[in-house]
Amino acid sequence: MALQFVLGGSGSGKSEYVKKLAIDLATADRRNNILMIVPDQFTMQTQWDMANSHPDGGIINIDVLSFSRLPRKVFEEVGQPKRMLLDDTGKCLLIKRGASKIKDDLRVLSRGMENAGWAGEVKSVLSEFMQYNVSPEDLDGFIEKCNSEALKLKLADLKLLYEVFIKECEDKYITREELLDMFIERLPLSKKMEKSVVIFDGFTGFTPIQIKAIVAVLNKAKDVYITFPFDNDLSVNPHKITENEDTLFNLTKRNMADISKEYDPTGVNIREDIRLTKDYRHENNAELAFLEKNLFRKENEKIKATGAIKISRCADIDSECHILCEELLKEIREKNLRFRDVAVICADMTRYQKPLAKYLDRYQIPYYMDANRSIASNPLVKYILSITEILRNNFRQEDVLKFLRTGISPLEEDEIDELENYIYARGIKGIAKWREDFVYSSKEQSLNNEPIDKINSVRATFFETFKDITVFGTKKRKLSKWIKQIYAILESGKIYEKMSEMASELREEGLFGEAMEYEGVYNKVIELFDALSDLMGDEDYSVKELSDILKVGFSEIRVGVLPQKVDSLLVGDMQRTRLKETKELFILGVNDGNIPKGASDGGLLSVPDKEELKKAECRLAPTSVELAFIEQLYIYLNLTKPTDRLYLSYASVGGKGDSLIPSYLIEILENMFEGLEVTDSMGKTPELFLQDIKEETGKLLGLYVTGIANKEQEEKLFDNISIIKGSEGGEEWCKKIISNAFRKYEAKSLNEETAKKLYGDLLTVSVSTLEQFAACRYAHFVTYGLALKDREEYGLESVDMGNLSHDILETVGQKLKSENLDFSTADEEEMTKEIDMAIEHLTGEYNGDLLVSDEKTKYYARQLQRIMKRTVKTLGFQLSKGKYKPEMYEASFKKMHDLSSGDDNKKVILKGRIDRADVYDDEDKEYVKIIDYKSSSHKIDEKKLEEGLSLQLAIYMKNAIELIKERHPDKEVLPAAMLYYAIEDPFSEKREDYEADIRKQLIPVGAIVNDDKVLESLDESLLTPGAKSEVVKVSRNKDKSVSKGSNVCSKEEFDSMLDKAEDKAKELATDILAGKLDINPYYEKKEDNACRYCVLNGICGFDPKIKGFEYRKLSDAEPEEDEE
Repeated sequence: MALQFVLGGSGSGKSEYVKKLAIDLATADRRNNILMIVPDQFTMQTQWDMANSHPDGGIINIDVLSFSRLPRKVFEEVGQPKRMLLDDTGKCLLIKRGASKIKDDLRVLSRGMENAGWAGEVKSVLSEFMQYNVSPEDLDGFIEKCNSEALKLKLADLKLLYEVFIKECEDKYITREELLDMFIERLPLSKKMEKSVVIFDGFTGFTPIQIKAIVAVLNKAKDVYITFPFDNDLSVNPHKITENEDTLFNLTKRNMADISKEYDPTGVNIREDIRLTKDYRHENNAELAFLEKNLFRKENEKIKATGAIKISRCADIDSECHILCEELLKEIREKNLRFRDVAVICADMTRYQKPLAKYLDRYQIPYYMDANRSIASNPLVKYILSITEILRNNFRQEDVLKFLRTGISPLEEDEIDELENYIYARGIKGIAKWREDFVYSSKEQSLNNEPIDKINSVRATFFETFKDITVFGTKKRKLSKWIKQIYAILESGKIYEKMSEMASELREEGLFGEAMEYEGVYNKVIELFDALSDLMGDEDYSVKELSDILKVGFSEIRVGVLPQKVDSLLVGDMQRTRLKETKELFILGVNDGNIPKGASDGGLLSVPDKEELKKAECRLAPTSVELAFIEQLYIYLNLTKPTDRLYLSYASVGGKGDSLIPSYLIEILENMFEGLEVTDSMGKTPELFLQDIKEETGKLLGLYVTGIANKEQEEKLFDNISIIKGSEGGEEWCKKIISNAFRKYEAKSLNEETAKKLYGDLLTVSVSTLEQFAACRYAHFVTYGLALKDREEYGLESVDMGNLSHDILETVGQKLKSENLDFSTADEEEMTKEIDMAIEHLTGEYNGDLLVSDEKTKYYARQLQRIMKRTVKTLGFQLSKGKYKPEMYEASFKKMHDLSSGDDNKKVILKGRIDRADVYDDEDKEYVKIIDYKSSSHKIDEKKLEEGLSLQLAIYMKNAIELIKERHPDKEVLPAAMLYYAIEDPFSEKREDYEADIRKQLIPVGAIVNDDKVLESLDESLLTPGAKSEVVKVSRNKDKSVSKGSNVCSKEEFDSMLDKAEDKAKELATDILAGKLDINPYYEKKEDNACRYCVLNGICGFDPKIKGFEYRKLSDAEPEEDEE
């Protein structure tokens, strides 16, 4: 048995030396068994290298293994432990289960137990204890030696968690750390190891448990060789360690010392170290050879920079990644390199991964990102977790839709859309509603043309997934049963096939990494299910606990992705990635905080905690000071990997606009190489490739079209267009973008045939629809022609409070009329009762349980009740002051108008519902007053009436007169007033005359015929000179003339308004039938324009900045100025 260290600097050929040694030993005697132990990332590459170097082209008696596979090699011979091997996921699950049993005993670490990451944090600490041979009993001693009370409490909790974890594992499970202990225990039984030569290569250092395993191999194997990075200077003694030593290779020295002091000196022959002192890697590159020799050494030598090292200062991370791609492609083109000849190291993979991937994809650079993927956002994980959330929250809408939108649900996209609209509109919540067929309310049934059977078919398909798993509700059940039923859902839903199909689609799109994730995630999930069933299957868990357990399990799963192309760029980080020799190396993010790494909280055990434990003689993972020197070793190993060129860059500004400073490494390099300057790329625009040229062209074209491009920008624009036109598909791209840039809106109409198919020759239309057409023809076309509408939302406020208010007033009014009463003569208590009954009846027609569905709708119901009581009370007061009696409530009318001109036979039927028509019977005359209820304040605006924006009141008045004539054919029917009443419950700050002030705010406004009989019939107080009405906007002067500001007009003016409205309505109807649909929104002011509340802007694309688009102005206000 012999031990020999092979030492040398980066590029000295350590790996080549031991590979050659292994091949020589293997070929010299076929009975020799050679074990090559290398890091996990190097196993395949090492096998490849060995096979290619072997004279026979194969490695029959050479096994290449990772450290984790070494125990299994021995167990194959001597038998393996009966206990199941726990991975990180299994550890977390057992920790969570054990912690739940001692939760009340934990004094500080019980906080956050519900979080998915908590178990992972505890697992990391316990794994660290195991790796460094710290037992629960050892923690008692450390607790006594610690001075920090907070640390004592933390260690006490960790001891409890450690003990319960060991108990959970007892006789059933074994961790990877314990596997090495088992390996050490069983290794003496191995006969093969006695004849084996074991070589450890590629490691920068070992944990204490790994060192114990190496020593066990050393005491058993024929020979052991271990490579370590070390200084090529022979004067530096690798076996001499001084106190507080901070040399670059301190980790090597300590590892060698730990191994040397553990082996059995009686049976092991320590051979002289093999020192490899020549730098083969950089023998043709003096600058990089000097870097290898002097980096982080104390010598003050300096040489002249020759261009092998380049440092670039960039504006931000995004431009740093962009400039890297430019530099990388330039090097590959000019030096005829392959992508595999180059590597990229990110000093902070978290911040650089996305922007770097974006630019690598843009420039179609094949790359392999050396990073394990979390599956947290994978559709399968979302699918499973949404099942638990649906059960946990009793089929909450957002959980149902999250399940359906995973991409692997049983419904098609259009079915999901339809179901989503339905459940939001009808407030479908709770399993009870999903179990039964959906039904329309009586009101909906009359308005809806879609058969309910279709949506019920979709409902049944969805609920079929949950039919079996919902049998037991949310009660606690054995975990194995939960898992079995979720697995059954995956099977019945053909989820494996769907995931495979999605992976194939991703592969076709060139997204190989994502495709591998989708291919591998199903098996990972099934492995988790198996582990859960084995570990915790016989214990009872609620749905909430099931969800939490699954989240813990999923949070620990990582899917590895292998390179998909032989010639691809390797992208990795400073410590995880094991680089082999490369021609050129690019290092991104050389900023302070990345190199060296910023101080972290250290997890459950902070940096100060570890410092104190070190004083208590507890050796755990390196402290921050030790890590700084270890990090220097990783920096040294990475910076010395390239043979030809090293490129470093750093950003000046972070993603949040924070200022960044360069790493101390930049200054070290500047001091080592005379003339090495940092290239300032702050204002540099990366050399433009096609995609960039297109982006730049779009911006320049925008400047050109708006007339603000200067001569230089114009020339650049035309040059870019020439370049793009010469590329594949460039001609078409240029045509499209130029066409869009010079786009001018031109008003268009439907052709006669299309318009006729859509509307026919007979148009039946409401007055409000005509007003919409007058506000904007295109909005009318989309809303009524194409029948597009906003998704309906369930709730009292979304059932159209205005319609509901109208219906309540109609119901109450008709009931009172049947009893020969009205709002002014009925008892207030009786009216309140009628209002409550009407609300209950009418909301039931919309949705039966609407009023009690949740607190929000209950509030709206109370608000509606309050407003209705105020409205009925005020309307009664207004009636009581005059001579009018309600004649009609919600009176419907339809009137045909001939629109024909020439040979066409076009007609329109105007329809509407008059909210209330009151009549004053004066012998042989009937005076008519109409009230139109509005949910907010309105007034008659003659300009808007002429534009067709305010037709309703006038047209309703004209039709009300005709309806009254039909009822009273023997009398002359005359118009008296057309008024708007705002259905509101206003607030008054007046303590005195509170009711009077409220009534004043609710006085209806509109147009009243200036006739004494009319005015006095509306309010008898207007008989008196100087009177001011409390029920209409009219007051008299002392001479009994009508005061200025009163809502009055002459009979001729009143009739003129009615005729104008009817003529405008016919004109608008004619335009609708003609197929006019130009985008022509009206604009009066910022608060009053067609676009203010319009939801169709994303469809019409109206923009006053685009030629041809403009508002139809009703005033002199300029939209642009007014908007600002």
